[in-house]
Amino acid sequence: MIISLRDRNPVTIVAKEWPEIASVRHWNTPHESQANRVTEISVREHADGRRLVYGKHVAGRGGMHIGEQQRYTGYLLVPVQRSAMRERSDGLMSSSYPDDDATVRAIHDVAKELSVSRWASVTQAEDLAMECIGQLPAEAI
Repeated sequence: MIISLRDRNPVTIVAKEWPEIASVRHWNTPHESQANRVTEISVREHADGRRLVYGKHVAGRGGMHIGEQQRYTGYLLVPVQRSAMRERSDGLMSSSYPDDDATVRAIHDVAKELSVSRWASVTQAEDLAMECIGQLPAEAI
């Protein structure tokens, strides 16, 4: 799987090594089959704590409007180091934790970057971001 990122080369991942932990998909019509535009944001996490936050604004089955361009963006986030250990998804122990704060910021950034279109609004971008953030794994407090 190839994922386009902002300000760096695209990355290639093995999807099963980067499970999706949150995603949202919206389209601009009541029925997806008639949509001109589809906007998606996804968050994937590697066992070592790295996260990919990425999205795309692409043509739906109804085709994009004349003059509108497809957009792709995303970020590779590095984990943070803590003194406490955690069990990784592969069963190993690690002091590297996914950076939750950076993940939330990256989701907002991706949503804003995808909404830079005359057909999208800032409110729609914020709604998309909030829906994706709401799907992230719960934090134990």
